[in-house]
Amino acid sequence: MEPEECVTGRYTFAVIGGGIAGVSCVEQILEFDPEASILLISSSPVVKVATQVTRLSKTLEDFIVLEKPLKSFKDVHQSVRVVHGVVAELLPEQHLVITKAGEKFQYKKVCICAGASPKVLFPGWEHVVGIRDTESVAQLAQRISKARKVLLLGNGGIATEFVHEVTGVDIVWAIKDKSISAHFVDPGAAEFFIQSKLSNINASQPGDTASPNISTSCDPCEHVSTSASTSGEGVAVTSVQTTELDSDTTSKNLPSKRRKYTISSILPDSGKESQKQDSFGSALGPDWHQNVNLKGQNLLKNVEILYEKECVGIRTNESTGADMWPVLAELNDGSVIGCDLVVSATGVSPNCSLFKYCEQEIEKGIFTDDAMRTSVKDVYAAGDVCFPNWTWSKHWFQMRLWTQARQMGLYAGKSMFLSAQNELNPDDATEIDLDFCFECFSHVTRFFGFKVVLLGLFNGQGLDKAKQHLLIRCTKNLEYIKLVLEDWRLQGAILIGDTGLEETFENLILNQVDLSSYGEDLLNPDIDIEDYFD
Repeated sequence: MEPEECVTGRYTFAVIGGGIAGVSCVEQILEFDPEASILLISSSPVVKVATQVTRLSKTLEDFIVLEKPLKSFKDVHQSVRVVHGVVAELLPEQHLVITKAGEKFQYKKVCICAGASPKVLFPGWEHVVGIRDTESVAQLAQRISKARKVLLLGNGGIATEFVHEVTGVDIVWAIKDKSISAHFVDPGAAEFFIQSKLSNINASQPGDTASPNISTSCDPCEHVSTSASTSGEGVAVTSVQTTELDSDTTSKNLPSKRRKYTISSILPDSGKESQKQDSFGSALGPDWHQNVNLKGQNLLKNVEILYEKECVGIRTNESTGADMWPVLAELNDGSVIGCDLVVSATGVSPNCSLFKYCEQEIEKGIFTDDAMRTSVKDVYAAGDVCFPNWTWSKHWFQMRLWTQARQMGLYAGKSMFLSAQNELNPDDATEIDLDFCFECFSHVTRFFGFKVVLLGLFNGQGLDKAKQHLLIRCTKNLEYIKLVLEDWRLQGAILIGDTGLEETFENLILNQVDLSSYGEDLLNPDIDIEDYFD
């Protein structure tokens, strides 16, 4: 035990990190005991809090992430000691957390919620900006305001939102995949976004009569069928033809206002096979772009999509002149892109190097068991920094997303509190069961103004392609629904638009009902599928 005069404070629970996982952990402990002795250490002057939480189904929640000053959080939670500082050491044998300012805090249980850092390509270059957390968004907005042309690298959620939200700048979007947003959705859904939001926006430009330079199938369902069937050999695809709605008819029903910009696109050869959807995107929170002015110097926006391209090097342009770009980026095909700014949105690495005594792998993070405990006694971990090292449910897997950070933080808080209580009252111990949220993967977000719900094995992750059947329904400008079935039991779903079907399909995934008798009627637009499964 550290001498009394050397310790700044003693707490029952300590949480390292003021992100959504750390704050959720603190709030869950307070749910059990509003007067609990808790220390929260945040390296940022703000914490991230989930507000306006709406439960959409058993495992799916929609919420807004707000940043609150440390003082504001402290004023709401009087029993919590909030420290703005950076952790220098965690000494688990002494149960001590030491900050770089020299403060020493003693704990009984500690949870590491240190998050992850962006994998910025070409770090240290003046004209390269990494975007992954809200702290980097302010810098991005400042740099965008002076830019005419940007090279965007990455194909996850942040990159997708960037393309939709930024205005007044030309964007060259270089992706290594064969379809946009490949970390989240299949090529059919990617085509839905292009057809619904990109290919016909030009008509909204005042005085702009030029037709969009984009090559897509005229029939969204026809294209979806082709894309889905080429995503894996032996996968049966059924495409349900629906009415193509004019964007003006449906725009008033969309939750986000439509952006107006011009689009030019280079689409991949339709004869090529689609890449497997086995990579995952990053976890910047919902609505990260709200209240941020992401506007460049141009009047309009032009987007050029370069498929199967990666940036292999950048250099400063030695030439001078008004028409010269300050940075030149070389792609893997030998082409060179001139631009004002390179935006890197290419994933993250867990911040676990400081905690080497915990079992871990660099790319996976700190290993935790099914109670969020690490390999070190009384040390827990949650959120992006950790890797759930237990046997996963068939329909759940890890993606570094705000939704999972919140789920893990809540569960870690519950586990820590019950463990502490069990130590105090061993004769009346409470068993800690794995939370139900880990039974089925679920995530809700927004891409191009559309609500997007991902359930279960939404891209058929790990399933036998020979046993798969895909049911797809697509209505341009309104919705895209894909069901992944194996032996006619629902394994996953992608729901784009306000379908209202997330709870129904989640139940079908969890219950594994044989759906062979319903067949294609599962997505028949003339039948209310919810009536089948009340």
